[in-house]
Amino acid sequence: MLFLEAVYQQSLFNEKHSPEHIKLIPDFISAEEERDLLNNFKTINWQKINMHGVTAKRRVAHFGLDYTYTKRSVTKTIKAPKWLDSLTARAAKLISKKASDLKEILVTYYPKGSGIGWHKDAEVFGDAVIGVSLLSDCTMKFKNPETQEVYKLFIPRRSAYIFSGDARWNWHHSISSHEHDRYSVTFRTLVNDSIE
Repeated sequence: MLFLEAVYQQSLFNEKHSPEHIKLIPDFISAEEERDLLNNFKTINWQKINMHGVTAKRRVAHFGLDYTYTKRSVTKTIKAPKWLDSLTARAAKLISKKASDLKEILVTYYPKGSGIGWHKDAEVFGDAVIGVSLLSDCTMKFKNPETQEVYKLFIPRRSAYIFSGDARWNWHHSISSHEHDRYSVTFRTLVNDSIE
């Protein structure tokens, strides 16, 4: 994709067959912006995730669109709070979109010792996935389901990341469990806006 130049590809993976179309933006938000967001997260009504009879450790809040994890489908839900407006607009610019094009905003709280297993984002969502990591660093892994190759991407606190194209559609990804609490904000477009 034009907006995902492989600027960091060599330094991130340095592998011949590593996933393509990944971009990391260190220090995407300032320490002050992070502090304000963390304070605002205290007002969120967190939801539990139940899948296959198991309750995940992480907690989530969906804005714009709600996502049903068992059916992998979306429905309209409450709009994002105003305090996410600035971050949403900046995230949209990373992929040359308007803030209104980011139909789903997902805020996730990862308590100490939690992560997320291997998955590929539902096909109802568009090509680019944008994330912002807060409070602590994390490691995202990408796995090729055909070859089982695994590559690690270290994401520093306050960084943003984008993956699309090959990395979005052909690789699975996961986030390792970590020793400290962590939050993320994920932005997604839709393949077809008529499903809103």
